[in-house]
Amino acid sequence: MAIGNRRGDEGSHKSDSGNASSWRPRRGRPLGSKNKQKPPVIITRESPDALRPSVLEIASGTDIVAAVSAFAARSQRGLCVLSGRGAVADVTLRQPWLEAAAAAVSMTLPGRFEIVSLHGAFLPAPAPLGANGLAVSVASRGGGQVMGGNVVGKLMAAGTVYVVAVSFGNVVYERLAAEEEAGASVI
Repeated sequence: MAIGNRRGDEGSHKSDSGNASSWRPRRGRPLGSKNKQKPPVIITRESPDALRPSVLEIASGTDIVAAVSAFAARSQRGLCVLSGRGAVADVTLRQPWLEAAAAAVSMTLPGRFEIVSLHGAFLPAPAPLGANGLAVSVASRGGGQVMGGNVVGKLMAAGTVYVVAVSFGNVVYERLAAEEEAGASVI
């Protein structure tokens, strides 16, 4: 009796010596069971909940806060500023961690500085008080000191500044209760 393969007699599995008794079943996936190629997913319209990335180029001599705020208002979407690169001049900062010791502490840094970090948000109305604005960390060119805080007033570009941001629609404002309030309301 001749030994053939299980899928029919398409040939026998013989070893190099021609011995037909060394038949072994095939290993791996059965023939024809490969992953079939799937058709591409085509999005025909953008979801209003989708994030839309933007790189904003802000010219020298322009107020960065006003330019980013105007862009957010013009697009009628919320805007989250992720980062920024470039140089700024005469920065006025408010440092919130010093407000506990004294009322409304702000300082003006005269001269030209490089942006180390820039982030913030501009939300559509009805945005909660204090939700809009920018925070920046800047480094001086000579001494290498880094200063940071919330921007007060104008943040003037001293060269071309690039701001990376994402915009979003359908903003939902949620008020999260403190742990004590949440525990008391469950009872």
